[in-house]
Amino acid sequence: MVQNPYYNQPNYFMPQYQNLQAQQRQEQLNQVFNNTYNYNFVRERSEAENWPIAPGNHLVFEDQNGVYFYTKSLGFAPNDRPVFSVFRREDFVEKEQPKEETKDKFQESITLEMSSVKNDISELKELVKELSTKPKYDNYKKGGGK
Repeated sequence: MVQNPYYNQPNYFMPQYQNLQAQQRQEQLNQVFNNTYNYNFVRERSEAENWPIAPGNHLVFEDQNGVYFYTKSLGFAPNDRPVFSVFRREDFVEKEQPKEETKDKFQESITLEMSSVKNDISELKELVKELSTKPKYDNYKKGGGK
């Protein structure tokens, strides 16, 4: 089929892919960094060890009791062997401290602060009294100092 140079006809024989290599690279990046793991529930450790795994995969297993987690991963090389790891689950619970001790420490600090503020106020009052009273000049005589 010969195309008319004055009329732009779509090319039905070959689809035009713009930046096909960039699209393929983006898909590969999405595959490499996809770290969403599904947990496989197993009855015991031997079941997780014998679980079949495809090359380049990473599997996470959880024991039915919920005490242990197992991971199994296999590289892409043909001579790689699966790597199996065992993790024990530990729940971290923050210990609650008695609130009375914190209140006592807080109240002690407040009382110390208040006593220092009261002392500062009383010193300021004394200074204001000293500065506001008129000085007495008893030693001086009236009449020009003769």
